[in-house]
Amino acid sequence: MAREHHHHGADHDASIACSLGVFTPEQKRRYQALMKKLAGAIVGRRELDRGYALKIAGAKLGIAEAGEWMLLEGKCCPFLELTLDPDGLDFWVNLTGREGVKEFLKQELRF
Repeated sequence: MAREHHHHGADHDASIACSLGVFTPEQKRRYQALMKKLAGAIVGRRELDRGYALKIAGAKLGIAEAGEWMLLEGKCCPFLELTLDPDGLDFWVNLTGREGVKEFLKQELRF
C-alpha cells in the first residue's frame, strides 16, 4: 500500500510538489516573469542521471537573472537541486534531485 508523506524541509520523505503559496505577490509576479523569460531562452536540453539540464542563451537571459530565478525556484520547490554551468556565452541550468524528481520534471517540463 502506498503512503503519502507530507513533511516540511528537504528530507527524503518530503513530497515532490511545488508550492507557489510561499511567494509574496511581488515575488510571484517576478517568478512568473523570469519563468517566461527563461522559457524563451532555452536553446537546448539534455538528460542527466537525476534530472535534466537546460541550455540557456546568455544573450536572452543573463546569469544574474538566472540566479534570481534559481533562488525563487528553490523557495517554491525545495526538493530541487539547482546548479549553473557556464558554456561560452551561454550556460546550463541543471535541475536534479532525489528519486522521483526526474519523473516530476519530465511531466512538468513536458520532455
